[in-house]
Amino acid sequence: VTGKRPEVVLQERIWSRLGAEADAFIALDPSGAAVASGGFNCRLRDLARFGEMIRLQGKYNGQQIVPAAVVADIRQGGSPEAFVSAGYQTLPGWSYRKQWWISHDDHGAFMARGIHGQAIYIDPKAEMVIARFASHPLAGNMHFDPTSLPAYRAIADLLLSQHRWGRTRCMAITVGMYAVFTGLSGLAQNWEMFALFRFLTGLGIGGEFAAG
Repeated sequence: VTGKRPEVVLQERIWSRLGAEADAFIALDPSGAAVASGGFNCRLRDLARFGEMIRLQGKYNGQQIVPAAVVADIRQGGSPEAFVSAGYQTLPGWSYRKQWWISHDDHGAFMARGIHGQAIYIDPKAEMVIARFASHPLAGNMHFDPTSLPAYRAIADLLLSQHRWGRTRCMAITVGMYAVFTGLSGLAQNWEMFALFRFLTGLGIGGEFAAG
């Protein structure tokens, strides 16, 4: 469509406009062409920024980066009935659309899923984005979905329970290989949340609690 290499389009249309902290890298195939279906490497908080941009209907850093109609199309998902035949037993009621996985739950949660536990989890109702780097020894998400998905939902539910703190600008929290962006304030002072993140680190993710 553009006549440009994928990495050039990514740089011009998304990365340079996102306000990323650092350059990103993309894997090349034997011919030297960018691998558009995977092999993308960036900093954790920049991955969370990308997720936050998607949560905000494609708008971030004071500009519309991805058309809102594109995000809306992703969020509507595919057919949960047709998805059943794919055999993803850890994702009942979910669907797949344009490389995103849609939960169809009461929070409207959806996510990008990579191998070995890499993920962007977006919960619109909780105004939350979780970006996760991981190196689980097994590649398939079915090996850790029973732990990861309830943990993501638990964080979202806890955030929603903290309305007494009010709302403020987006803040980021990093714990080991997790980054969480949320529009809810008071998180850094919430010892319940601290305990939950300690639980996450107990799953083998490692790292310390720090508010950014």
